[in-house]
Amino acid sequence: MKSILIGTEYKRTLEDWEISWGSTNNLYRHWCKQVHGLNNGFILVVMFNPGSLKGQGIKLSRDTTLRILREVFQGTGLNPFIINLFDFSASTTDEFFNNWEKRDGEKLIFDDLALSDFKGVLYAYGDYENLRTYRSIIIDRIDFVRNKSSLLPEISLCKNISGTPRHPYSWQLKKLKNDIRNIIKEFAIHDV
Repeated sequence: MKSILIGTEYKRTLEDWEISWGSTNNLYRHWCKQVHGLNNGFILVVMFNPGSLKGQGIKLSRDTTLRILREVFQGTGLNPFIINLFDFSASTTDEFFNNWEKRDGEKLIFDDLALSDFKGVLYAYGDYENLRTYRSIIIDRIDFVRNKSSLLPEISLCKNISGTPRHPYSWQLKKLKNDIRNIIKEFAIHDV
């Protein structure tokens, strides 16, 4: 990858996946890539924030969202490279919003991503832009990230009722994982 991957890089192997991520001071998770040996390209996956992965990855195996992404990307030919709209590493939404003033580290990865590293972009940040609190800041960040990645073809998936992209946890609850895997496979075939 040509992208500058900020933070201290950590690596772990889980099942057949090599997972690496960048973290700073155990407070920020800047990026995470999950690589399977049978997949050879990358999709930029834009998420919101909460997850168990932080620091040295002690809770990596408990991160439900990353597990769902591995399941969905399995056998598609593509790997997920995950970035969040905000970098503060929180396990829950409450923890994230209680630390709102820490939402970004010193540097945002969006400015350093080499778009040539990615075959496309997939938005999966959920419905947070419709919260009353911090709504305008969240929408501004979504617009900023969408603008930065606008040259990448988008993998369009089913939306929430509000029109926002569904979060992977919703894919699991709504039993959409097979459908989404097939959409990603189809995208990979036509991208070749």
